[in-house]
Amino acid sequence: MMPSPWPTIAACAVYAFFMKVIGPRLMENRQPYDLKKIMIFYNVFQILFNMYILLLVSVTLVYPSILNQVGHPQPIS
Repeated sequence: MMPSPWPTIAACAVYAFFMKVIGPRLMENRQPYDLKKIMIFYNVFQILFNMYILLLVSVTLVYPSILNQVGHPQPIS
């Protein structure tokens, strides 16, 4: 925990000032960024990574219980 809330308050104030004042001034004469392909790649990556994590968790939690049901000894850890 921080000894004082002031650094957090200052960081929030700077962020809000940038979002409300500086950011719009910087972007007023620019075209918006085209992020469609990047977002599609990011979403596909997230889906695949979450499937991998689900596979790891499933194997870790389900496989030992299946081994116990068929009578195989559980490995010593």
